Amino acid sequence: MNTYFFSLTCAILTSILWGSAFVAQDMGMDFIGPHTFNVGRFLVGFLTLLPFFLFLELKKIKKKNIFNKKAFFYLIVLGFILGVGQALQQISLIYTDVANTGVFTVMYVLIVPFISYFIFKKKIHWSVWPAALFCVIGGLLLSELKNISVRYGDALGVLSAFCWALHIIYIRKTVQFFNYPITIAMAQCLIAFLLTILPMVIYEDPL
Repeated sequence: MNTYFFSLTCAILTSILWGSAFVAQDMGMDFIGPHTFNVGRFLVGFLTLLPFFLFLELKKIKKKNIFNKKAFFYLIVLGFILGVGQALQQISLIYTDVANTGVFTVMYVLIVPFISYFIFKKKIHWSVWPAALFCVIGGLLLSELKNISVRYGDALGVLSAFCWALHIIYIRKTVQFFNYPITIAMAQCLIAFLLTILPMVIYEDPL
């Protein structure tokens, strides 16, 4: 299969799955708090990926002896960003509707080139800039400007988008020297799970 076509197919499938998950996230908030939801989500993610890691990538990593301090550091950073980004996104659903959260989260697509250009000095196609402007205008039109609580929820959605943008950039950096996607995804879920336990215990009553 063509590599580009396979990558594009994976990206589209990911968008469908991630977009569909917003509905479940919103419905889950009717029964449990945002941190409890995230703890359960990351735990399920870790346990689901664990068998694939054991059967598909563990032997390869041991054979190449590629797991080192650099890989460990990047996995912790990725897990931290994932945990914070997901917390912001989940909490935003308390103050705004699922459509707004989805739209503002998608702004990470535009934030990625901004960070790449201004921080990493990478060339960006001219079409990105007007697209970014239209995205901001569209986001403002979707938000209820007279409703302070909704604007607060939208702001949390935008902050989560910055986390997703950083997440994508750091994943790209990680796979350049540690190209084991299942291990990366599993480690992220584990670290994010451990990170979100504390706020769940402090601010919520999961039992």
